[in-house]
Amino acid sequence: MTIEQLVSRTNEFYFLREFTFSAVTFSPTSGSEVELADGVIWLDDLAIVFQMKERIERTGKSTDADHRWFENKVIKKATRQIRDTLDYLNRHDPISVVNNYRQTVPLSVKEIKTIHKVVVFKEQNPQEIFRPKFHISRTAGVIHLIPIADYIGIVRSLLTLSEISEYLSWLATLRIDWPSETETLPEQSLVGHYFRGEKNVRPRLNDEQNLQMIEEDIEKWDVTGILSKFLERTTDDEAKGLRYHRILREVAKLHRGELRSFKERFSLCMNACKVDEFCRPYRFISPRTGCGFVFVPLQSEFREVRRNALVNLTAASKYDQHLDKCIGLSFVRDDDGWFTVDWCLHETNWEFNEEMQSRLAQSYPFRPVNEQVVYRYPLKTGADTT
Repeated sequence: MTIEQLVSRTNEFYFLREFTFSAVTFSPTSGSEVELADGVIWLDDLAIVFQMKERIERTGKSTDADHRWFENKVIKKATRQIRDTLDYLNRHDPISVVNNYRQTVPLSVKEIKTIHKVVVFKEQNPQEIFRPKFHISRTAGVIHLIPIADYIGIVRSLLTLSEISEYLSWLATLRIDWPSETETLPEQSLVGHYFRGEKNVRPRLNDEQNLQMIEEDIEKWDVTGILSKFLERTTDDEAKGLRYHRILREVAKLHRGELRSFKERFSLCMNACKVDEFCRPYRFISPRTGCGFVFVPLQSEFREVRRNALVNLTAASKYDQHLDKCIGLSFVRDDDGWFTVDWCLHETNWEFNEEMQSRLAQSYPFRPVNEQVVYRYPLKTGADTT
């Protein structure tokens, strides 16, 4: 498997095919085609652009040859290609590209607020020699230089795109505040320092131990099984085309603590529908993304009106919580033991609505909402955080 294939499969497994773009090409003029990047992850206002370099053969044991390969292929060529990517994005906006779901998507730099630049490289039989972790470009800023094994380790440790993005930003800050430590410490120690969550504390070799303190609770928050089959399972005509991306984006932007809240309420609705009893909707808000979620378990007698119920309750929850966007899910039991899950998104600027205000005052359909801290990384029992 080539390095491009490995990174592509990793990205689409963890970050969905809809938001993963591999071997990205586009046509700036009629009849011409150029490479935008070796890979791109694009989610709403966040993008990560990749260039990848692999040394297939290493003849002899010349350290000078190793340095020349890294200098020419990674430092010079790959970072120049990153700069070319940024130039293409700025000069040809939007650019139509094909994601790993074979959907043509208009990629617009105007929508991107955060863009990370990453070169992933692989050497056969790598030697224990110094490799810089950053390249500073006058025009592109910080470009991360990451060995393939470290990139896979970062993804498997952090797991969600919001945390990958935060970590790359964290590293860029550490490069300024702790340049020597950032360049010389192994990646596991830097990821452990990120888990520690204190930028003003000097990174240490034993920060790697922080990785072992995190409770492995993937089953409690992993929703890739729900999202990866979204388009294949939907029966809603409104979700065809690319409009359903708007729903997936809001869920994919959540960090694992928020995803625990999502999956907990998803499971509670399933359980309520199994016994086919009345149950009030469940809700939560991500203040970080500004999106609310409402989960509506319905008794089977309401199957035929479930869409109206979902749309109305989603609008009511959005208004009640003074939100600009809210995603609703409704659940109803099927005769064969499965469930029908419908989704909808309301996204408009909040404004006072006298009629909605009156309806909620007369008949309030929701549970009370309590503010609480959602911890992103639960610690193992007895873990020492000092």
